[in-house]
Amino acid sequence: MVKDSRKGAGRAGFASFRSTESGVFDLPCIFSSFGIPKHSASNEFAFSRQSRETMGNRPKREQKRIPKEDRKSLRLWVEGARETVLAPHIAPYAAKLAMGWMEEHQYLQKVCKEYNARIDWRIGDNEKPELAAFDPLAKILVEVLLEEDERAKSTRLHGLEKHIRRWLKYRSRRLRKGGQIKVDLRKDPWAVLLAKLSGVNSPPKACQAYQQFMHEEYTTTIRPEILK
Repeated sequence: MVKDSRKGAGRAGFASFRSTESGVFDLPCIFSSFGIPKHSASNEFAFSRQSRETMGNRPKREQKRIPKEDRKSLRLWVEGARETVLAPHIAPYAAKLAMGWMEEHQYLQKVCKEYNARIDWRIGDNEKPELAAFDPLAKILVEVLLEEDERAKSTRLHGLEKHIRRWLKYRSRRLRKGGQIKVDLRKDPWAVLLAKLSGVNSPPKACQAYQQFMHEEYTTTIRPEILK
């Protein structure tokens, strides 16, 4: 049977550690008992201690933001003047969204009308626009354009409507997040008791096609086939 020499080395190392009178870790002595040179152990310990002390004083690395013209997505495209126009509509849009798609679509058209009136459609998403004055009661003037420019404007406005709707829906969902409490009324004993006391019964379950056929055609079609 071969005796493991590492056990003896470990015991000797910890024995030297216990024999220290000051109670401080004698790491070089312990490392040397395992075959590690004292100078390398002390250097590594000093380096690790120095790194821990300086780690808290290290300045945080700030990640540089990618310019808007170089981005491959529309992330953070609503900033500055665009956020000034769209941010006040988050809460009303969330309320209209809960009412149904018809109310949501009508309010979205109102938001797009204000956005297009205050920010020209020719301004790209990576440019900083200057907000124009907006009067909701003012009549919208029809812009006379060439056929090619008219198609470009229609495509641009359609894309802006999709972007605005996606942003408003995302922000409205974040606004409602955590504010809703989903309760299963079937597991609420008070709701079950009130339903029984109210006398309102749940509607009967609809029959499947073959069940309805057997119920209606039993005497004329099914029973003669059984008695054959």
